[in-house]
Amino acid sequence: MRVDSARLVAAVALLASLLGVPRGAAGAASKCSIVIRNRTETTGSVADDAYKSNSSLCCKPCPSNSTCTEENTCTCAQGYQLRGRKSIICQPVCSPACDRNTEQCAAPDRCDCKKGYAREGGAGGAGGAGWCVPVCSPGCSAGAFCYRPGVCQCLRGYVDAGGVCEAQCAAGCVNGRCSAPDYCECLPGFVYASPAVPGACVPACGGRHCSGHGRCDAARDTCVCDAGYSPPAGPRAHACQPHCEGGCGAGGRCVAPATCRCDAGYAQSDAASACRPVCPGGCPDGRCVAPHTCECNPGFERSDDNAGTCRPLCERPCVNGTCVGPHTCRCAPGHRPTHGDSSVCELDATPAPPAPPTAPPTPQTASALSSTGVTPSSPPPPASVPGTATHPALRGQEAAVAEASVLPS
Repeated sequence: MRVDSARLVAAVALLASLLGVPRGAAGAASKCSIVIRNRTETTGSVADDAYKSNSSLCCKPCPSNSTCTEENTCTCAQGYQLRGRKSIICQPVCSPACDRNTEQCAAPDRCDCKKGYAREGGAGGAGGAGWCVPVCSPGCSAGAFCYRPGVCQCLRGYVDAGGVCEAQCAAGCVNGRCSAPDYCECLPGFVYASPAVPGACVPACGGRHCSGHGRCDAARDTCVCDAGYSPPAGPRAHACQPHCEGGCGAGGRCVAPATCRCDAGYAQSDAASACRPVCPGGCPDGRCVAPHTCECNPGFERSDDNAGTCRPLCERPCVNGTCVGPHTCRCAPGHRPTHGDSSVCELDATPAPPAPPTAPPTPQTASALSSTGVTPSSPPPPASVPGTATHPALRGQEAAVAEASVLPS
């Protein structure tokens, strides 16, 4: 007689509990084995009655996010499933899937940023607004951006000098400091000697310079600047600098009244705007965060061949199709989505629609056929309505129309 080993184990455990024998001793003769499985669905809805926990049926406690549903069988709770055949952990499921580079599924349909990332631009959650960006603590210095968690990278025109990105000026800065790539900022009391000599700063108001855009107030030892120019902040303002309303941003400088000159890798969207980073070809499905550097929107990832291009991300590969949007496959011609799995496309066996009926030949076509000896089939004459007669005037018009319809041979 065949004996169900699982039922035998349960019976031994029950007998041991009645006799007061410790559970470990009763199970010593038989190894405890628990099966973990996913929830199933019947007739389109979850059969909840089949998942009422009865822990006495299992020889040991079920893992987290699962309950004992049958003898020595644990079933994942709703919103959780096993990841892989050999997995023994019920993990949460997020739909659509989280960004595999920056997010993790922390609970059913809830995406949280991975360690080292923080959400920017909106709240979290699968399909929610915002995206996870790397965090550098403390923040990156001027001339740098957070490339990955805890790692700052210098922008073009800057070099790393002991953890600080410093601007580089090829011509050097005499009596000044290099505050941006190839741009010198004169020290207090100095102005540019000449626009044609970059990097050379000379004594300011004492030499009656005022940058050539103002007059020196000798009593106050400061410059009174012309319209469109303003002195720098400080009690000894000896230079008149062009003024740009709203500034030119981190990627440019004001070179004339209301005129910004952008650094390499930056450009203005219009004449009055600040300098913004430029990414050749734009950043479809992303945003330009630094020159030649795109950051992809949620649901997209950088292409392997070009860091400036973002391509849609499909959690599962598209079979007989192409990934055309976040977690969206488009089937190849002659294929259609498989029922229940939009990532797999199968051959479309639907028959082609019948060809449209052939139109009767026109008078011109009929003439051409008669010249070749082919007699076209004539359409049937119009049916006459009983009890009616054609008016004499109308019969004359019909004869005229019939005569005009005959083409010469």
